[in-house]
Amino acid sequence: MSVNIQDVAKAAKVSVSTVSRSFTRPELVSEATRSRVLRIADEMSFSISRSATALKSGKALRVALLMSDHIRLWFSASVIEGLNQVLHADGYDLSIFQISSIEERREFFDMLPVRRNADAVIVASIDVDARESAQLASTGVPIIGINCVNPREYGFTAAVGIDDDQGSRLVARHLIGLGHRNIVYVRTSREVSLHFSVQQRYDSFVKACLEQGVTPTTLV
Repeated sequence: MSVNIQDVAKAAKVSVSTVSRSFTRPELVSEATRSRVLRIADEMSFSISRSATALKSGKALRVALLMSDHIRLWFSASVIEGLNQVLHADGYDLSIFQISSIEERREFFDMLPVRRNADAVIVASIDVDARESAQLASTGVPIIGINCVNPREYGFTAAVGIDDDQGSRLVARHLIGLGHRNIVYVRTSREVSLHFSVQQRYDSFVKACLEQGVTPTTLV
């Protein structure tokens, strides 16, 4: 027989609203009461409806992640794993939108303003332009950038980036410092508009080598 919220409230000797708050508004319930309610709910195999929680709070309980790379790659997988660990603990799901072509990118941003089904959008390694930034802003939710170009200029709520220029220069200096002169740079030939970091790393590496009198060979 299924257990409802009234059953949990009766067993915990609290009101139905207290049971609801224990799940949805824990800051309004004492720690002792909430612990008792959650323990009893667990013993009775009761879980509150996510859809009902979302409807009551006005939140989608979902965060959208926009990526331009294959999710099997180390960087992408690490981003997804880290975000999921944090978001899942707070009751949020992570919706991943992988973009692998210009057409998919255009379709995503054109549809973004009418989706409005996420509480935040995280943009990872995509060089959004002014038009796309305006479409992101139209959703009315926080926009977080991971390794994006000019996040402040485009009004991102927060951002964390990678210094591709400095990283590539350090690699070049390290190799040359070890005495290497016959250096080969193996790079991707994929669309740079979706992989701007690839181009930045390459340009910085070659420039650092040339400054040291070394001309690297490029393999695509």
